[in-house]
Amino acid sequence: MSPALPLQCADGQPRSLRQVLTGQVTALQLMFTGCNGSCPVQGALFADIAGRLPPAGFQLLSVSVDALGDDAQTLRRWQARYGTAQPRGWLAGVPGPHAVDGLAEFLRGVPVRQAGAHTAQVFVFDTQARLAYRTGDNPESTWLQQLMVHVARNG
Repeated sequence: MSPALPLQCADGQPRSLRQVLTGQVTALQLMFTGCNGSCPVQGALFADIAGRLPPAGFQLLSVSVDALGDDAQTLRRWQARYGTAQPRGWLAGVPGPHAVDGLAEFLRGVPVRQAGAHTAQVFVFDTQARLAYRTGDNPESTWLQQLMVHVARNG
């Protein structure tokens, strides 16, 4: 089960990670808006998938690992870079500073060796907020979409 850490979402609303994940198959990526490495590729991946997701039961979630530099406004601007100022089914949020490394450790299954470390993997959760699948780096968008459908069908 996912940790119940608090997220400040791009829409300005506070929610818990578990609350966001429960009820929908979710693909989650770690990112930060100031990243010039893997994060732009991750953003483009989610922007591509967001336009093709079924209208219900699926969502994308970008979680910033820069709790001191990112907030709701910077997350909205980051999503807008990918043509998705009002993205259907694509949420973004940032946890508090104390929760970033714990979240990264939970997702990756190994201790974080560098503060704010993130990966180009995508983490797929089932409708009960359980981690169902951890991809390799930079998954292909059609494959990721098919994986999400598979998780929905096989719970």
